[in-house]
Amino acid sequence: MEEKEAVEKFKKKVTGLMLFPVVMFTLALIGQFELLALTVLLFLISLKLQREIVSFIKSDAWYRNVLLYMSSLLSLLMVVRIVFVQQSSPLVYVVVFLFMAALTLGIYLLFASKKGKASITRFSQHSGN
Repeated sequence: MEEKEAVEKFKKKVTGLMLFPVVMFTLALIGQFELLALTVLLFLISLKLQREIVSFIKSDAWYRNVLLYMSSLLSLLMVVRIVFVQQSSPLVYVVVFLFMAALTLGIYLLFASKKGKASITRFSQHSGN
């Protein structure tokens, strides 16, 4: 039971790391600079508190690349939605669908694919859980 709990905590923390840049880009684009500053501060505190996960992600090239690419893709889709697609446009639905599809792909690659599961197992063994 402890291993399952450790894996669930790992998944939640990694998902948060993947979505923080999306939130930061969104806040910057809509002009919510106070919330952006708070989010950046929370992100930095989160990185400090999650040193073990961050060092593991740095050491695992595949996991690091997937996390960076998925976070960048999600951020890009959010930027396209805010900057180029008007609120009343039917393209909003297309961008939202692409965002959800990219998010699903990212979660699959990070947690359900063979390489993702192997990375989680390595982290679990590395951290002693």
